[in-house]
Amino acid sequence: MDNPELKIKSALVTGGAGFIGSHLVEALVADTCRVTVLDNLSTGYLENLEACREKITFIEGDIRDEEALTRAVRGCEVAFHLAAEIFVPRTIENPVKSAKVNTIGTLNLLEAAKQEGVRREPPRV
Repeated sequence: MDNPELKIKSALVTGGAGFIGSHLVEALVADTCRVTVLDNLSTGYLENLEACREKITFIEGDIRDEEALTRAVRGCEVAFHLAAEIFVPRTIENPVKSAKVNTIGTLNLLEAAKQEGVRREPPRV
């Protein structure tokens, strides 16, 4: 994350307890970014965040929960959206739930970000 042109002071990472999300969180924290993670822990694990747990704000919640999203994104400059229903067997078993998580959840994040003034692109120094 050490990019002299980008300096993110605060970020939300949805799905931040997952494999990829937790590595992004670690990189942001290492770059002195204040990080909020929103994850429902359906496929992610708090253990993935153990290395930086004391340096982040963790909110256990779902991207379909508009209140949790608004609370999580409040005060963040940018949002990294990694939360999704990714397991194909689950999407086949329950396509409506998967569509709500992946589509409506993304729309909820975009709306919350818009309401809370999250930038459309990262700040540049």
